Amino acid sequence: MQHPSKPSWFVVTILLLALAACSQQPGICSVEGVVRFPDGQPLTEGTVAFEAVDHQPRITATGEIGPGGTFRLGTYGVDDGAVPGRHRVAVIVNQSIGTRKERPDEMKPSVLAERYRDFETSGLEFTIKLGENTVVVEVQHPEK
Repeated sequence: MQHPSKPSWFVVTILLLALAACSQQPGICSVEGVVRFPDGQPLTEGTVAFEAVDHQPRITATGEIGPGGTFRLGTYGVDDGAVPGRHRVAVIVNQSIGTRKERPDEMKPSVLAERYRDFETSGLEFTIKLGENTVVVEVQHPEK
């Protein structure tokens, strides 16, 4: 009886490790995008969150918004993507902590309409498909 050569065992071992790693989490898809205002100016800080509405319990992917308004979503790890399906989106910008009455000198005016802070009120929804996804999240300034 012949024994498999060492290179064959090496390839089999690598394949088994790869399969084991993939089976630990549901399929996720690459998602990158940009958050911008209608005039094309990017939102340059904050976090974007995508909540999968077709999954129970709901699964959320998040990404930090960079200086150019760009982000990459991560669900189980940084930048690993999001599950496929419909997603509600929230965009959070933390301007400062406290209230205007407590620390009026530390409050900066918000650059983003408050409705975007909540999945229920943002009005933003995207469908993530298998493969690579690129999305443009358009937001509004607060009303004056």
